[in-house]
Amino acid sequence: MCNLIHANMKRIWKTRVFQISAIIVAGLALFQVLMNYRDYVVCGGTPYFDNALFAIAAVAVFPLAAFVSLYIGTEYSDGTLRNKIVVGQGRTAIYLANLITTMVAGWLFLLIWSVAYLVPGIILMENGNPLFVYCLVYAGIFFMLAVFSAIFTWISMVLGKKAGSSVVCILLTVLVLVSGVVIQSTLDQDEFYSPEYTVTESGEIEYTGELEPNPNYLPEGSTKRAVYEFLLDFTPGGQVMQLSAIRIDRIGYMMLYDVGWFVVMTGAGILMFRRKSLK
Repeated sequence: MCNLIHANMKRIWKTRVFQISAIIVAGLALFQVLMNYRDYVVCGGTPYFDNALFAIAAVAVFPLAAFVSLYIGTEYSDGTLRNKIVVGQGRTAIYLANLITTMVAGWLFLLIWSVAYLVPGIILMENGNPLFVYCLVYAGIFFMLAVFSAIFTWISMVLGKKAGSSVVCILLTVLVLVSGVVIQSTLDQDEFYSPEYTVTESGEIEYTGELEPNPNYLPEGSTKRAVYEFLLDFTPGGQVMQLSAIRIDRIGYMMLYDVGWFVVMTGAGILMFRRKSLK
């Protein structure tokens, strides 16, 4: 399996979709930090470089989905995967080698974003959180990207078609992120609201009319709220929302759930790939 991993690592850098994705990720990071700095210059206040640093939690998932589906799909279409089996490589070893490769690709996107963002960010802006907070968030994103890699690898290794795998992976990514937004917005509902409100310069909502009970509010301690809080920690989409907002109070639970996701997705993928016909 070491030979497979080594060959895959060399192939990553030559893959056009990885090269294009890396350029896009770096460009988005530079754009984000410059826009972040510009907003503070225009509005005043102290600019903190971590305000959008962890937007990569959501950004990296899309290039990763494209890379995994096209990378593995190419192995099918070029006959590379079947040739590996013909020369005596086991299916489990092939699957795990591809999984490790896709995880490394996801972590490289994280590294590229961080370098492109932090170099100008540290120069132009100030630090807003202690170092250990950043370390915990990076650890959470590290685990989360491994889960997405396991999911995308499972889909791509089982479907075996570049076009089909790409569509499924991208659509699944959108659904997962939208579900995280829905869960987070539901938990963020205020207990009271008013149809009359204004939006401050900082983007906060201030109610100006008579307050009324919010029917969508989930009371503290209720079973329904507990379910939504669990889903926020358990689902990859919910984790994206928390990590991008630098919320680390539940980071231990999130990483524990990630280990469960990774084991289940990898186990299911290996079992299905071992039974798949490659004719």
